[in-house]
Amino acid sequence: MDTPSLDLVARNIESLKEPVKDAMDRLRQIRVAPGSFYDADQLKSKTVGANADGGLKDQMVKALSDLYNGLSDVSDAMRTLSRNYSTAEEANGIKAADLRKSIERAQADFGAMLKDTGSGPAAPGGGGGSAPSTSGSAPSTDAV
Repeated sequence: MDTPSLDLVARNIESLKEPVKDAMDRLRQIRVAPGSFYDADQLKSKTVGANADGGLKDQMVKALSDLYNGLSDVSDAMRTLSRNYSTAEEANGIKAADLRKSIERAQADFGAMLKDTGSGPAAPGGGGGSAPSTSGSAPSTDAV
């Protein structure tokens, strides 16, 4: 295991968080003001929910939050592995179970992201719009 490579992967993944946060912020600003006819009401219901509290917009904000958390968790896991296995002796002793355990939180976040978009079941421990991880300054999913 090459710890400088782990650090590089962590930095590269970390660089993806800001565009995800920007997308989430822009999505939150979307407002739908349809006319007073059936098709317009249907469009509003599907995009932002009947009372502007759900719909596709809410699903996507939750999915982006899960993506942000997953990116944070993968980046943190890579940095932790790099610290824990910094010497050649330590790196030779790493087990597959250590690697799997280090990314379990990220797997739950990515599973929750799939669930939020209706693409598949969430991984154990994942959920609809999971709370932002405590490892960084994750965007809030409260205001839509």
